[in-house]
Amino acid sequence: MRQSFKFQLKPNKTQNRHLFECLNLCQDLYNAAIEERLNAYHKWAQLGKPDKWDQWPSRSSQQVELKEAKQLEGLEDYRDLINAQALQEVLRRVNLAYHKFFQDLKKGQVNPPKFKGKGQYKSLTFPQYGKSFRIRDNHLHLSKIGPVKIRLSRKITGKIKTVTIKWEHGHWFAIFSCDKVPQRHIAPSDKQVGIDYGLEHIANFSNGEAIEQPRFLRDMQTQLRLAQRKLSKKKKGGRNRNKQRVKVAKMHSKIERRRADFQHKEVKKIVDQFGEIAFEAHSLQFMVKNKRLSQSTVDRAIGCFKQKLSSQAQKAGRMLVEVSTTDKQGIGNSQRCLCGYVLKKKLSQRTHKCPSCGVEVPRDHMAASIVEYRAFGTAPKWYQYAVGQTVKSPDRAMVAATLCSSTPTFSITRESGDTPVMLETSRISDTDKD
Repeated sequence: MRQSFKFQLKPNKTQNRHLFECLNLCQDLYNAAIEERLNAYHKWAQLGKPDKWDQWPSRSSQQVELKEAKQLEGLEDYRDLINAQALQEVLRRVNLAYHKFFQDLKKGQVNPPKFKGKGQYKSLTFPQYGKSFRIRDNHLHLSKIGPVKIRLSRKITGKIKTVTIKWEHGHWFAIFSCDKVPQRHIAPSDKQVGIDYGLEHIANFSNGEAIEQPRFLRDMQTQLRLAQRKLSKKKKGGRNRNKQRVKVAKMHSKIERRRADFQHKEVKKIVDQFGEIAFEAHSLQFMVKNKRLSQSTVDRAIGCFKQKLSSQAQKAGRMLVEVSTTDKQGIGNSQRCLCGYVLKKKLSQRTHKCPSCGVEVPRDHMAASIVEYRAFGTAPKWYQYAVGQTVKSPDRAMVAATLCSSTPTFSITRESGDTPVMLETSRISDTDKD
């Protein structure tokens, strides 16, 4: 399993100046590589776009040109100030950018790679641990830069592959990419839970619990407005504007770090408590485009929460199931009851009151229960206690088989002999990780 570890660096003044010089060299090389590819395209277009043309710049050809260019007069900095493999990583980024561009082009999206302006190229990568970089005595030894003090706040596990030096919000950080990272050993659990994401609570569980996330962005809204108002009045290109820009960036960084810290702690509690977790495959685009919900959606950062949950569940070996927001009939999870009755509700209606079975619970609680039912085929126990209804649960072998099926079907049967109500689930994207 691949994992990244991020630590803060404490370079001295000389090393700090050297790192910025390396970033400038990488930025110039990145722009030069893109310019060469653009010139080749224009030349190809002038020749009538022939089918066979062997002059397209590739990553390997540009690496050969770079090796020859470093020997020329006036380009000694590319040979003396920065590691050769770090420069090759710049060409790899250019190659990946064009590869993504051609992939998007097939989908009808035109997003060509762009030139990097001043201060826009903020990281450089050193591959091969032990050759271009190594860790020794709380120092990160970088090729042609020297030992840089590093704050190792936790132990690095796995095999270190690369390190990326990044300038972020006024500080230098080292990001280690490690392979073969062992799974986190935690006590096994057979508990199941369904999770419904929302704005009132970032996560609502099928057992009735919920996570109330503080609104970090809204709490600092006043300070942000004042800082951004001062920034807008500063002269463009001046030192005072740059100082104010850094202040605004640090405020956004503080909001981001507080939110990430809170979410990491809550996700760990979920993974430690439950062995099988189901959640909705939410699309947040319509919520971001809604002017009344956009700020709350961004403040909640539901996408980041889902990403952290997926990552932590994978590290712990937990089962994670993703369920679509609607079934085959196009009915959303929040519009249906566990008894099968379809109850249409507006977004302003926050209570689910079913006229069929008489259950009255919060809307998000019922939606999370539907998610659990559609994922695992078993209704939560609270529903059976609430309506006095027996829920027939399929055995574990059948559940494991239906998780990979395209149209699994489960049923709830009443003891009174009523006609069973069938609820169909859509394609479930994940299976048991164990």
